[in-house]
Amino acid sequence: MATNVFNRRASTDLPHAVCSSNRHITQPATRTRALAETVDLYPTLCELAGLPKPELPQTLDGKSLVPVLKRPSRGSKEAIFHVFPRNRRDDGEILGRAVRTERYRLVEWKKPGAPSSTADLELYDYQADPLETRNLADAQPKVVARLRALLAKQPEGRPQISPAKATAARPKTQRAAPFAREDLNHEPPG
Repeated sequence: MATNVFNRRASTDLPHAVCSSNRHITQPATRTRALAETVDLYPTLCELAGLPKPELPQTLDGKSLVPVLKRPSRGSKEAIFHVFPRNRRDDGEILGRAVRTERYRLVEWKKPGAPSSTADLELYDYQADPLETRNLADAQPKVVARLRALLAKQPEGRPQISPAKATAARPKTQRAAPFAREDLNHEPPG
């Protein structure tokens, strides 16, 4: 099985299927092109189940999709966001922070914590190029500026695991030790 490990639309688009016995919510086989993120599933399921909005010490990032289920032509969000890690031979780990609107997707590739001026940019127009074959970042600076402003409102992406910390924190396992123990049942090998 091959997997796509790039920060491309095909890698980050996830189909969502919602089934509800309440026909007042949506009709069978209804489809929508509304933007949604996995963080939207929790508030959507809570609302469908009739549960109260959870009171949490932090804000809930997701937004219920029930209004979109009731009216599929309705938009849900101005933009959605994702982050994807990558290693470059020249300078090591970088992160691709992306913002996706109905028409465009901008990816900002840079080292975590580096100034945004050091970023490599990719801009794709899904109306003209749904397969992301032409990077329009240099040709459309106004669109890039608008999308970068949306991206700047999001927290800086960070690597989830630092290889040095992960190795240092994990005790060394003696992998052969379990196999070297005497067989207490005296069973023949094999």
